[in-house]
Amino acid sequence: MVLSKVPQHSVDILRLESTFVQDENGDKVLLKSCFSKESATVIIFIRHFACIACRAHVAQMMDIKKDFEKIDCKLIFIGHGSAQALADFKTNMGLTGLEIYTDSTRESFLACAFKKGFKNLIQLKSASNMIKLALAGHKQTKYDPSQGIHRQMGGIVVISKKDKVAYHYISEAVGDFPDEEKILEDISNKPKNYTVED
Repeated sequence: MVLSKVPQHSVDILRLESTFVQDENGDKVLLKSCFSKESATVIIFIRHFACIACRAHVAQMMDIKKDFEKIDCKLIFIGHGSAQALADFKTNMGLTGLEIYTDSTRESFLACAFKKGFKNLIQLKSASNMIKLALAGHKQTKYDPSQGIHRQMGGIVVISKKDKVAYHYISEAVGDFPDEEKILEDISNKPKNYTVED
């Protein structure tokens, strides 16, 4: 697919679907049960719950959440810290009603081949992105290991209603995420080579 940053076969869909995640109460949820059966599911994977870029990314997605819902796209967010860190994140950001989970095993991150390493964390692009986000008014909270791993990068996966990978974006650095409005536009237009409806 033209939109994909990496080959879609990089996503192990069976492994992804069989992963158990947790909500803020610590209750386990089978990830596949969260996927929409009527439309596409947009899954946004975030680095850790204190991350300035993650907080900015969630805020940005919340701004256009209704636009995704208008075209029947379900939004899910997944971090990888503790359930308590997730609960604090939701409270601090006022994310009531948002479907967000945590995967402390990082099985879902591994299933999507997301990057993990110091070379992704400590690079000019990461530093530049964090400075830009700070100047735009975004803030990083005090970090502790319960919020996730610094070195883990995130990304985006879109699953079609027939459980096919329609889009896959792997973040290469802190703050490296695609233009969500472009994704929204592409899903809305549904070109023939796009598999949301397949």
